[in-house]
Amino acid sequence: MSFAKAKTMQKSLALLTRGFESSSGKTPEFLAFARTFKRELTDALRSAVNAENVTFNVGHFYVSGFFTVNGQAWYFATGDVRGMTQSYGLLLRTARDYRDFTGGANNNIPMRDDMIEKVARIVDRAPTMHFLLEVFDSRNTSQSEPLEAKDWYNAEKIASKRSLGNQWPVVLWLRGENKFIGFEKGEPVTWSTCLSHKV
Repeated sequence: MSFAKAKTMQKSLALLTRGFESSSGKTPEFLAFARTFKRELTDALRSAVNAENVTFNVGHFYVSGFFTVNGQAWYFATGDVRGMTQSYGLLLRTARDYRDFTGGANNNIPMRDDMIEKVARIVDRAPTMHFLLEVFDSRNTSQSEPLEAKDWYNAEKIASKRSLGNQWPVVLWLRGENKFIGFEKGEPVTWSTCLSHKV
């Protein structure tokens, strides 16, 4: 990862430093910050980590959203920016999809000049987990295929898609643990449904 190419968030940080008047509605100052933040963060994420599908939600004095890198969804949120200092931060964590607001472990990144560099390091070091896909066939037998994914949620998406092209169930296993889920035609199925296909 080359951070030299990463775009900065200078205008957003300058607006954040000025502060915001508290109000029961969105103030013009906050809306200007939100527009600038959206533009700068989108450019910075695309530049630093090749992010795709960057989306935003502008709430009551906070901005949140999602982006995707290599098939892994990520959630971010500023929290309430009123009275926020640059030492306070941007929340970043993995997500199952763009509706997952609980996701993986929280990472809090100070909103300073090196924020995008820290985001890139977190995204780059997201661990790769090792799974097995057990793919059943018409002979009531199954074959195991290795699968690598950033997390369980991403592996579930892959297994679900794999089951769409298979007439029989697909079971996702986390290697070294007794954690599994079955899919048939893209939908989760019970373990007994998967067992009914075993000899």
